Amino acid sequence: MAIVATDWTITRATKVIAYTGDVHTGVNPSYATVIEFHRWLQGLADDAVAVPSSSDQLDVTNIDPSRRSTDNIITLINGYTIDQTSSEHLYDGSVIQGTSGSDIWDGIVNFGNKGVLIQLHQNGSVVSDDWWNYSLGGSVTSAASATVVTDSALSTALSNRSLTTDDLIGFTLYNVTDGSHGIITSNTTGTITCSAGLFGGTANTFAVSDVYKVGLGVNRSVSAGISHRWMQKVRTSGTDVDLRKLLGTNRRFGYTYGEFSINATARGNNVLALSDSSDLNNATSETTVSGWQDVFIDRTDSTATVVGVNSTGQAILNVSNGALFADGDFIMWAGENSEYKIVSIATNALTLNRNLQVATAGGEAVYDLNIGYKSIDVDNNTTNENYYAVWDRGAKTINQFYEYGKYQTADGSTEQVYGLNGELFRGITHEINVDTQSATDFDAVEAVSWSGGTGQMLAINDRTGSSTKMWIQLLTGNAPVDNDTITGANSGATALVNVTVTERSISKPFVGASTGSALIGSYGLALQTADLSSSDKVTDLTNTVISPPNNVTNIVAGLANGEDRVLVAPWDGSTTDTNGDPAITKTQLAIKAASALTTDNITSVAVSTTIPSDTPSIGYIRVTDNNGFERRLHYTSWATDTFVIDTTDGNEDFLSVNANAGNNVWIAYVDALYSSTDTSGPGGQNGTDRFTSVQSGSRNLVVIVRDGGGTPIKQFISSWTQTSSNQTINAIRSTDI
Repeated sequence: MAIVATDWTITRATKVIAYTGDVHTGVNPSYATVIEFHRWLQGLADDAVAVPSSSDQLDVTNIDPSRRSTDNIITLINGYTIDQTSSEHLYDGSVIQGTSGSDIWDGIVNFGNKGVLIQLHQNGSVVSDDWWNYSLGGSVTSAASATVVTDSALSTALSNRSLTTDDLIGFTLYNVTDGSHGIITSNTTGTITCSAGLFGGTANTFAVSDVYKVGLGVNRSVSAGISHRWMQKVRTSGTDVDLRKLLGTNRRFGYTYGEFSINATARGNNVLALSDSSDLNNATSETTVSGWQDVFIDRTDSTATVVGVNSTGQAILNVSNGALFADGDFIMWAGENSEYKIVSIATNALTLNRNLQVATAGGEAVYDLNIGYKSIDVDNNTTNENYYAVWDRGAKTINQFYEYGKYQTADGSTEQVYGLNGELFRGITHEINVDTQSATDFDAVEAVSWSGGTGQMLAINDRTGSSTKMWIQLLTGNAPVDNDTITGANSGATALVNVTVTERSISKPFVGASTGSALIGSYGLALQTADLSSSDKVTDLTNTVISPPNNVTNIVAGLANGEDRVLVAPWDGSTTDTNGDPAITKTQLAIKAASALTTDNITSVAVSTTIPSDTPSIGYIRVTDNNGFERRLHYTSWATDTFVIDTTDGNEDFLSVNANAGNNVWIAYVDALYSSTDTSGPGGQNGTDRFTSVQSGSRNLVVIVRDGGGTPIKQFISSWTQTSSNQTINAIRSTDI
């Protein structure tokens, strides 16, 4: 539409040109192309006389206000200026003003679907005011509702935008007052409905007088496939803002994610191509996903606990033993699976990189996050691969892990991911060869800088002095080049770029793509081996696609906590005991020749044949000593023909009673008293009622459950078969009273 002259003023004395009409979400805001703006100025400048009492204070006696280079490039000259508010009501080109073009707004055009929302990454952060996404809004004039906005002015506002009933379906609705949002499912000329409700606010409802806005891009053209047109400031006071680089992203939860970069804006219009559509693998509500507490970066219990109440909004966490931590560590605590980085320590008070999002009660366990360069053997070939991140998906499915990754990095996210706000986090953008590292250690993950830019270091292969590789997310400027000095912002450590810098592709979202039942993971990111199946794919830091083996979890269910003793043992598939029940195959393995057990605190048990490939990575074995007793030994790992034994478990003394070569050894796949709170073994790889192992074929097993104590039961004994799929067997607890 043509410029609405009554929405603009020109002040003769100051040469300020100002937009004075409705705001973007008002009843009837107006917009003009830059050429319409120029023609209007020139139309006033050729008037015979100005009208001092009106907005028109420009005439032929004034110095010329603007110059046209093209229809899409206009320069304000001779001291005439606009401000940010005025720039927001111009589009379809660039406006240049000031001496030698000291201030520049360049045009942005997005070709995408009508409901897409665009966030801009500029100068190392996400632009906080995304006004270009909202050209409709108002205030609630009805009674409170969790799903419906009623606004007496909506009819006029819709009419002014050539919209009517149900034209807003699929757009995002925001309650500005309480911070919540939802997806519009219907609208009339007086109401807007989000039938799935609102998320993310203090009340998640609409009350009378609440201010709302709709994610309707400014200056859209549906017929041309354009969702947004606006101008973005890229030069201020004679200096380009981050080399005029812009990155557009779209991350509406429940929809597909995308990004598009502009490496340096040019005068005129610069194109983004951002669209979204419903993500069928992201159908869980944000409210539900936000409550998931068992998905987090791989972590270790620090043994320290939280001391007392630490209030939301403070940046100090008081702990029982600050000496267990170091400056630069990443932590989280029980009850909140958000990450925090320690930036300084004063005895038992940890200063964190951000304010607490959840108040503590005291006594919570504090965990160290195993963040940065990590080595695990995803493909089970006895050789570790390296990743910048290893995640634990807890009890969630692989697709739910994908959804949680989307939640962490969605529009408006308050989560932290590897030290960055979730909305800013993208993953590794560059792999850098480095050398000549300083004596100072890098943090595992930290901000870094060099002469031409900044980034977030997500991994370094030897942060203590001999590093050869570093992986970063570029934040500002250009990637470093040969011999640039890279400096850690928190550690102060330095290293030099050694010739090669490799750009890496970004996944959208950062965790990779989901098929619904499998994850095609992003560069450098993995999950714990037990959390992956043979259908998943991960890519290590050498850019090699890794295929996990078939990890199968087998569960004994129906148990009584703290009472039932569970034993899962090998069975040959036919041998029975005198009662006709399946009998344990105790000859599964045998002690290797010249490897008799004759000392106290044995550290290993070698067997005469290769250990079966479907043996759990940790667990128990039973070894028959020379008196005929079957010793229960906890192994912490195994390789080829040798089990590595935990010497603190209490059954490792073979000095007084030996175990000769040839004595029986068998694997106890589960061998523990059932505990509903034990989810980490060693009664089995994942807990005292289950075991996880690699399986491509099948294995016959015998399950025994006994309780002769508090609520005694008759022995439950049954054959069982481990297959290439997860299995559950339910123990029958028949009373023995």
